[in-house]
Formats: sequence, C-alpha cells, structure tokens
Amino acid sequence: MTDHVTRAHLAALRAWLQGVPVDAIAGRYLATDDVIPDARIAHRQILAIRDALIQRARQHNRMDLAMWLETPPRHSDRGMSRVSAALGELETLGSPQPDDAHAVELWFATVLARRLRAAGLATVGDLRRRRDGRGAGWWRQIPRIGTVAAATLERWLDRHGRADGGAVGLAVSATVRLESGLAATPPLERMQLPSMLDGHAGTNRAPHEHCAIDAMTDLQAIGSWLALWNADGETFRKYRREAERFLAWCVIERGRPFSSASTDDCRAYREWLADPQPAERWVGPRLPRDRAGWRPFHGPLSRDSRVHAETVLSALAAWLVGRGYLRLNPWTGLPRRTKARPHLQVEKAPPQDQWLAFVDWLTRRSALDAHLRTAYAAVILLRDSGLRCAEAAAADRAGLRRLAGPSGDLWGELDIEGKGDKPRAVPVSGAAYAALQAHWLDRGVAEEASGPLLAPLRRPPTPRSDARHAADGYSVRGLRHLVTRTFDAYLGELRTTDPQAAAVAIRVRPHALRHAFGTHALEAKVELDVVQSYMGHASAATTAIYTRASERRRQSQIGRLYGDADLLRSE
Repeated sequence: MTDHVTRAHLAALRAWLQGVPVDAIAGRYLATDDVIPDARIAHRQILAIRDALIQRARQHNRMDLAMWLETPPRHSDRGMSRVSAALGELETLGSPQPDDAHAVELWFATVLARRLRAAGLATVGDLRRRRDGRGAGWWRQIPRIGTVAAATLERWLDRHGRADGGAVGLAVSATVRLESGLAATPPLERMQLPSMLDGHAGTNRAPHEHCAIDAMTDLQAIGSWLALWNADGETFRKYRREAERFLAWCVIERGRPFSSASTDDCRAYREWLADPQPAERWVGPRLPRDRAGWRPFHGPLSRDSRVHAETVLSALAAWLVGRGYLRLNPWTGLPRRTKARPHLQVEKAPPQDQWLAFVDWLTRRSALDAHLRTAYAAVILLRDSGLRCAEAAAADRAGLRRLAGPSGDLWGELDIEGKGDKPRAVPVSGAAYAALQAHWLDRGVAEEASGPLLAPLRRPPTPRSDARHAADGYSVRGLRHLVTRTFDAYLGELRTTDPQAAAVAIRVRPHALRHAFGTHALEAKVELDVVQSYMGHASAATTAIYTRASERRRQSQIGRLYGDADLLRSE
C-alpha cells in the first residue's frame, strides 16, 4: 500500500496528527468525485495511511520515523515539529528495498505472511534461502501455499534480487586464493573474471594473428566452442557443464587462467573430481542455474563420469588448438582411460512381459485422466519409434507421413532431425498415432495443424513457464520427467498389489524405451539394417548390441545345460 500514498494522503495525515477534526480533513483531502466520506470512514482511511507510512519507514529500516508516527496526535509545538519532520523525510525516501532481516509482514499481505511464518519463514532471508536452496517445487512443503501464491513470491523475489544486489562473480586474484565459504561458484554465463585470470595472456595461448576465432579471453573462446551446438540441446548442456567446472577450478583452486592449464593441472583435476572440495563452494542440490544455491556438482563423480569429463575437455582443448587459440592440448599428455561399462546399457530395456503389464496399467488409468493420456502417448511413441527423448520433444506434426497402403499395425513414419543434425525417419505405429490423436484432442488442436507432437496440457503460473510460448512443446527435461514420474507411479502401485513382481521390475527411464525398441524389434526378427536405419546408428555394429541375450534369457538358456547333465547322470 505504501506505493499508493499520495500528497493528499500525506496532507490528511499531517492535519490529523496536528489535531484537525476528521470532518474537516474528509472534506478537504479525502473527497473523491465530489463524494465526501463520513467521519467513521475517513478515520479508517487516515489510520490506513498512517499504517502504510509506518510500514514504509520500517522497510527503510527507519525505526525512528516509525516511532513518531505510532504515537497519538500531539499538540505541543515540539511534538508537532517532530511529526511534521518525520512525514517530510518519509516523503523524500525512494522505493524501499527488502532486507534479508525484514519480517515477511513488512512485504506481504497478512494472510500470506501468516502462512509463511507458520512454516518457519519469518524473514525475507528465510524465504529467499528456501527458494534458492531447493528446486522448482520449493513451495510445496509450505501449507496452504499453492501455485498462484508461489508464482507471486517468485516474481517478487526475482524483481528485488538479493540483498547484495545480485552480482555473482569469481572474486579472486592472482595472489590471494579464496578460503572456504567466501564465494560460491557461479554458472558460466554469470562468471566475471579479473583481467589477470581471464586468459588474454595465458601461457598456453597461441599467437593471436593465427587465431581463427575472434575470442580474446577464455570465456569468449569457450563460448565460440559451445555455439557449435543447439543451446536447447542435451549435448550443449553437458559440454557447458564440463567447461564451466574446469574453468572455475583453474581460476579458484589453481589461481591461473584456463589457457594456462598444464598437464599437471589436468592430472590434479582428474583426481579432484572424485571428491570436489571444499564442498560448500562446489557441491549442492539440483537447482535451476539462476538460483543462488546452485553449485556445479551434486556430489563426487563416478569413474565413468570422470572419464566423460576428460573426453569433453580434451575435445574442447583440441578444437581450440585447431582454431589457433591454444598452442597445445594439455590433456594429451595423460594416459587415456575408458568407461567401465558399455556405452549402450541394453540390459535396462524392460522385457516384453513387464512392458505389456506397464502399458496395460497405463491404458486403464489414462481412460479417465487427460494428463495420463499425455504420458501414454509419450511412452508408446518412444518405445514404438526408437526416438531419443530430445528427438521426441523437438518432433513436429508436420513431419508425419501416412502410408499409402496398409502395412499391418504401422500407421506411417515421422521425419525428424536426429542426433548430429542428421535427418531420418522413424516408424509410427497405429497405437502410437491413436494415442497422439487423443492427446491432440485433449489439447484442443486440429489433427492436421502443425506444432509440437507432444505438449503439456497446462503450464504452472511461474516466471520460468511464462517465458515459454503457450504453443511450445515439452522441454527435454519436462518430457523425461513425465515418463519417469508415470513409471514410478506404476511401480509404487505394483509394490502394493504384487510385491514379488515389483522386486524384479526394471525401473524404466525414457532412454530405456529406445533400448526396448531395438531389443524387441530384433527379437521379433526385424532385419538388422532396418533397425539400424530407424535408430539412426552410423554403424550396424552398434545396432547389433541389441542382439545380445538379456541376462534373464542368458541364465535361463544356460540352465538347460546343467539340467541335461543331471538327466544323463540319472540314466
């Protein structure tokens, strides 16, 4: 209310504090459209104006001004002068900024503030830490706070920023190494490097006149490399993650630019990845990148994750060497390590019996739930087409092509742009197309219209969601979350109805449905080259991995050997 106090309101309050009768104040300062409020209403308005100004004083941490306004009207010259001076000073104060120590009652409506305080969020700092320290559903554990109130709080927190002004940077120098807790590690797009550490004079820099990119600093060079990939794609996110981790580590932990990293630095980084310390600077929960609680790591990396990091960073350095930005690739001096397990984890594909049981459950549940119909369409499409999750999220209805003639349960094909921007076609089964039709009907879109193949039926009223167009489809993470959450719901119910089946069930994730397509297709005697074409594998050897026997089938088959041996002994 403090933003709506006018000069007339200030004059009315000043007159009331000086002892002018309420009737006179109402006629002179509070009349609207020639309507003069009666004395009782005018008195309530004056008290509301006073309370609003007291709140403004407290928001500016001016408790002295608030104290003068809280006192009743004075008639002494000294009291009148002090109250008048307090009002004059309040009038000159600009828009207040929230402080982390402010009580929530200073900034939010009484009902909302009461609910926040009941949840242990008594101050603006408590609220900010709750929002910054948790994921998108940070508000779900606050009783009686729904999506609308959460969106209001999100907008307010985003508008006001943090008490320190919101600046996030790597506050380091070439001679002073940061101690634990003095600075958080920001994401790549918010890094601010001092000139001594920005890489313009890195010891591994090649002569600039031979450089094929315009980059003058390490951040610019990494940006040029990342620009090669789609900013919304999974590859971009993975490569950015590894680049920002190594760049920040070089600057903070080694006190040198990225372009000065040596092979010894790379070896030390390899060992450090097993347990990133200090944890308070580097490790945190999974949060959006714009949250203050975001950290580059969520815990120590597995061996395979460390190998992946080295592979990406070596590729980055090799590209920069090829562009004439770096002289040498420091990663080439280390013994090359390989991942401990095969790249394609085909054993994660659900067997046919589990797949059919899951689909049967989802078919029954989706008949009465539009949201589950969306999940059903996504699940059937992913398994029956062999699409990657990112490919399904980007797929457009304009790519659908119906078969000219009947071909069993195959409806047609879908043209997509696959991994590496390679175009290919994937099959669309009759069941998948029927599920998509039901999903489009729920969305209220025409069957022949262009647009995303899959899209949320509704979006939460949050700033992050508002930034997306209403016609946009799922993000890759959103689609992955939809499938994951749906199978987890099925598994939770199965634990109650059939604990034995739940104990041996393979936990289905979106990419496992792609594995299921390859495995089930080859088990159904589909030719290898056909499966290879639909899955977009460059080599038939990759597709052939799906011909390997599953663990259960392998154990079942070999069991016959020992059974035959027992039979021979008995004879």
